[in-house]
Parts: sequence; C-alpha cells; structure tokens
Amino acid sequence: MVGLMLPGETALVVAGFGVQQGWIALWPMVAIAVGSAALGDSVGCKVGRRLGPSALTPRAIKTTQTTGPHITW
Repeated sequence: MVGLMLPGETALVVAGFGVQQGWIALWPMVAIAVGSAALGDSVGCKVGRRLGPSALTPRAIKTTQTTGPHITW
C-alpha cells in the first residue's frame, strides 16, 4: 500500500540519500529496490485487472436495448 501513496522515484531518491549518508549499504538497498519494483508492478497489474474494466466503462452513458423493428428515415 505504501507504493500506491509514495512514488517509486521519490523513495529511491530518499534511499540514495540514506546510502550516501552511510545509514544503509549500497547492495542491500539495490536488492530492496529491485524487489520492491517487481512487487509494485505485480500489485499494479492485479489492481488494474480487478478495477480497470469498471474504471474504463462510462457510467453516465447507459445503452438501452429495445426490441422490435426500427424504422429509420
């Protein structure tokens, strides 16, 4: 859920600052970044599959189906 609220680029900039300050080593941060990117893509894909079709259908426009012949002029 953090990935939905915090963009990945911002998190990586903050993590890079932490590496530069010596708060965390570079290679663990790289591993965390790669794992988080893969997990974030998977979550985004699942959310898109579940909510995407309903988000793409227009709700204000309803189609009515009528029965019988139609005469066009």
